Amino acid sequence: MNADVYLGKARQCLAGAELALAHGQYNNAVNRAYYAAFQAAIARLTAAEVRPPTPRYWGHDFVLREFCRLQPPRPAEPLDACGPVALKALQDARLKADYDVEMIGEVTARRAVALARAFVGAAEQWLAREVVCPTAPSSPPHGARSSH
Repeated sequence: MNADVYLGKARQCLAGAELALAHGQYNNAVNRAYYAAFQAAIARLTAAEVRPPTPRYWGHDFVLREFCRLQPPRPAEPLDACGPVALKALQDARLKADYDVEMIGEVTARRAVALARAFVGAAEQWLAREVVCPTAPSSPPHGARSSH
């Protein structure tokens, strides 16, 4: 099943994020944290039989939009660890890490990695049909918007 391949990619990205965090490479940790969640979202979309408009190309906007359709944001939980708001917060943090002039700090990187860990864990549970959404870290990565 393709979902398993994408979930494997998510796990690899998460491992890379953890390693980068442990070595003080905070920009890289945030980048890998986002891609862990991005790949996990693709795994869920694939399992739900969603296909990208261009075969084998999962655009970032397409994934976020379709993930919102698959699992609409819950207003009572602004940073639902397994929902689209978390994916968007990680995407915003990744854009800051990759393109802003300033460097990402340790606190932001730790939050991003924790959020990605929760997101990937939720995707694993969802794909196993044990839908349980873990509690999100107390706040989104610094500089990330919590709306989409």
